[in-house]
Amino acid sequence: MRMRKIATLMLALSLTLGVVGCASANSNISSGIGDEQKDSDLGIYKVTQQKDKDNLKITIVNPLKNKVTLTFGSTQEYEFLLFKDGKEVYKYSKDKSFAKMIVKKEVEAKGKLEYNINLSSLGLEEGNYQYEFYLVANELTNLAHKEGTLTIGKKSSNGTGGIAYFPLKYELQSIDNERLKVQVKNQNEKPVTLTYTSGQRFDIKFYKDGKLVYTWSQDKLFIQEVTEKTIIQGESEVYEVNLKDLPLEKGTYEYEFYSTAKELSKAPYLKGSLTIK
Repeated sequence: MRMRKIATLMLALSLTLGVVGCASANSNISSGIGDEQKDSDLGIYKVTQQKDKDNLKITIVNPLKNKVTLTFGSTQEYEFLLFKDGKEVYKYSKDKSFAKMIVKKEVEAKGKLEYNINLSSLGLEEGNYQYEFYLVANELTNLAHKEGTLTIGKKSSNGTGGIAYFPLKYELQSIDNERLKVQVKNQNEKPVTLTYTSGQRFDIKFYKDGKLVYTWSQDKLFIQEVTEKTIIQGESEVYEVNLKDLPLEKGTYEYEFYSTAKELSKAPYLKGSLTIK
């Protein structure tokens, strides 16, 4: 019987470092499809240097001519570790919780997945570190982890390397009879990452004659998982409140709006008034 050829799943992982990075260009991949496995020696990692020294951009490319599906056992898609003198000093998943559920991601032919890691937000001292990165997809358990070194540069007292930092703040984008939109715009030269510890991204409280009458989150349930949103220079995170669904009587109310992102915990609430018709 003629043996049927089995295609080997190969993912090209390209790291763009804003720090000095180095790693072996070749790795041995053992990726099984069906009942067989095939080993290939491929240069699947590329490390380049960016002007931005605080952010790590990781790109996973599917070089095949067909679509592939990656299966994750939870909402965690990758693991990232940093070591100092051989001792682990940072682990991405250590202080996070992930929903236990099957998550599948399809990567089209020549398509890619991208991840951004803000190194300046990790709270580590300047110096050289060894890093390790890998996807936790079931199909990639035999794929060699990406390992290399990077340098975290010296920070100024405001944590931005001497570049002026503009604190994040809330801005009323628009309001009408149906919805209220609030934005947080990144006016800094570098990307900003917002971290949410659950599916709740914001909350808003309504007052009538100075008395609290309704809190948006009080009658809702949210999935418990950690998610991150990176905002590049000039872009905004936009929050939308559907006013038509609120259990409030017609009239004028004062409101307080705030995001649940950890990075906005010290930002002054957005306050104002609106009319429910």
